[in-house]
Amino acid sequence: MRIVGISGLSRIVNFKRRLWPGLGEREYTISPGHDSAAALVVDGKPVAAAKEESFNHFRHSGDFPVQAMQYCLSEKAFDSDDIDLLVHAYDHSEYEELYLEAENTAELYRTVLSKEALLQEVRRYLPNFREDRLEQVPHHLAHGASAYFLSGWEECAVLVADGVSDGPSLTVYHARGGELKEIQEVFAANSIGIFFGLVAMHLGLDFRGDQDRIIRLSREGDPHRFRTFFDKAIQLGRGGTVLIAPLWRNKTREEREFYLATRQYLSDKLGPARNGDEELSQTHKDIAAGLQECVLRVVLHVCEHIRTV
Repeated sequence: MRIVGISGLSRIVNFKRRLWPGLGEREYTISPGHDSAAALVVDGKPVAAAKEESFNHFRHSGDFPVQAMQYCLSEKAFDSDDIDLLVHAYDHSEYEELYLEAENTAELYRTVLSKEALLQEVRRYLPNFREDRLEQVPHHLAHGASAYFLSGWEECAVLVADGVSDGPSLTVYHARGGELKEIQEVFAANSIGIFFGLVAMHLGLDFRGDQDRIIRLSREGDPHRFRTFFDKAIQLGRGGTVLIAPLWRNKTREEREFYLATRQYLSDKLGPARNGDEELSQTHKDIAAGLQECVLRVVLHVCEHIRTV
């Protein structure tokens, strides 16, 4: 069996540009589906993997990963006709009814998130690709499977945490005997990944993935200075639950789309947002240190709960 896995949501940024034209480039990065990539698995063994960014040289590129896919296929001298399954690491079908309740979200589902939209995008690059060879899997299941099957462990707990995926922002699985059983979910309304990205934006960094820079900054900062803020912002409850109150401040559609109220709250509590060209101050480093400590606190809280399940 020759399986090609792909990730990314190549149409979502253009969709946001059309609905909200004229915004700064950073605003459009507040969306899922960046860092598109491809991987080839032959008879259950990984053969090749690549990010589309490596070929088009656009940082955090969400473009359809056609070049990454071609690279993976070339490792075995395959072409698209040799693909038994093309699997996309997003599946929004479980939430189709919710998307269809409003005009804008219905259009988003039909033109960007649905399997039909995916097939159209695939056929732009692979004409006449058969629909019965195209599958979708939940985003966190794809992450979890990648971790589990390459871990060498027969049984383990798997924790996946990111921004928004196709619904959950954090998922815990019990992996055993080649299967992953979901045991906990935290949805986007309380996403530690989104909160991390918004604080990164406040520091003048990239919403999509400046984790390495946050880590470097945090080493020079004092986490104690803003610890009270982060402790109040993220409340940890029984059963590994997480409540991120600043994310609940957004009421209008535009506020929810761009987290405007959350970002204003960060400015009110942490000081003015940094311009990307502005010199990084000790305050910025202290915020980064507090954020890094906060993320660790959340992850360890969930892990402690996993031990009791």
